[in-house]
Amino acid sequence: MVEIKDLSYKWKDGDKELLNIDYLHITRGERVFLKGSSGSGKSTLLNLLSGMIVPKNGTIKVLDQTINALKPSHRDVFRANHMGYIFQTFNLVPYLSVLDNVMLPIQFSNERLQRIKNTGIEPEEEAKRLLQVVGLEGSDLLNKSATELSVGQQQRVAACRALLGSPELIIADEPTSSLDEDAQEAFINLLLKECTRKQTTLLFVSHDIRFTKYFTKVIELKNGSIKELLTTNIGGQ
Repeated sequence: MVEIKDLSYKWKDGDKELLNIDYLHITRGERVFLKGSSGSGKSTLLNLLSGMIVPKNGTIKVLDQTINALKPSHRDVFRANHMGYIFQTFNLVPYLSVLDNVMLPIQFSNERLQRIKNTGIEPEEEAKRLLQVVGLEGSDLLNKSATELSVGQQQRVAACRALLGSPELIIADEPTSSLDEDAQEAFINLLLKECTRKQTTLLFVSHDIRFTKYFTKVIELKNGSIKELLTTNIGGQ
């Protein structure tokens, strides 16, 4: 799913390196927990993986595609087709309804739209199914705008949007930071269940090491380098 070799990154020549990773490999369906303190390079790594930025040195492959070799417009298309991103601040479109926010990815990705159609389910029904899975259902709620939702509801809508159309890789960037402890546990369980259902690879970023028990691989970034790479036999169901 993901392979990184000889990667180094700095904003510009003369700056200190933000990342220096000799090798990283993530297989399809793995649940990977990425931890590290503020300034360790987590956000930079996510931006590189998603093709938002590109390194001057090294290679980043996702689904055997060398991301940093693509033109910017092709990186955008690849990201839309194959990656779902849950942002720390959720990034919902405020003037769209809950349902329309969830369905937004298929406006930009014919591949994700076709994956849904191949199952024999209408896209709107699949969006409603995901919302039901996370406890959001009913016409009144589905037609609400994003600004009318609680933080917890916004987070679950953002997760459904990322999952719609079964992208092969889900990147979750500190998605539980605004939630209380009970809501955090419930959200992670729901996310893992849906990823397992579709054999989706999950890269979950957090500074909260309590959540490592749910994941099959734990990566620690420290000063831009991988300092720990553990594979475990545990993980949520």
